[in-house]
Amino acid sequence: MNAKRITLIVSAAILLISACTNTEDLLMGTWKMVDYQSTETVAPEQIVNYQNNVEALKRAFVLDLYDDYTFSRKGFAPNGEVGTWFLQDDGTTLMFMTPQNEQQGWLNIEDISSTELVLYTVQPVTRFSQDTTGLPIELKQQIVANPVTDTVRVTMVLDKVQY
Repeated sequence: MNAKRITLIVSAAILLISACTNTEDLLMGTWKMVDYQSTETVAPEQIVNYQNNVEALKRAFVLDLYDDYTFSRKGFAPNGEVGTWFLQDDGTTLMFMTPQNEQQGWLNIEDISSTELVLYTVQPVTRFSQDTTGLPIELKQQIVANPVTDTVRVTMVLDKVQY
């Protein structure tokens, strides 16, 4: 009886593993941004402008990942971007390379399914400890000479476009 159970469990596990789609296959397709979150601090007077920019980005951002490992991205740059993409060996880091300026970028995959992709990045952000407007030059120089560096997490949720 134990041998039958073991055989059944092993068979089910093999079936489950073979039914899973690998991450690269899941990535390929057209993705539209549906949510954008950032831990970046936004000044109160800039919140409305920031929220409007996020809404515009959500309406405009489209990422196409093709099976020849090229991509096109619309919504960040005025004319869009094209280049190549690959998934690093860790299976969770998505790399991008654009030929125009040889920029390399990466995003971490937090979650992926056949319909939803959650990407994030953590970036350093340097800011000044206070606004220097109207301060004497000596104080401005002291503040500018001692910037504060924070880390900001940006999370994007994308839905796969079904044709």
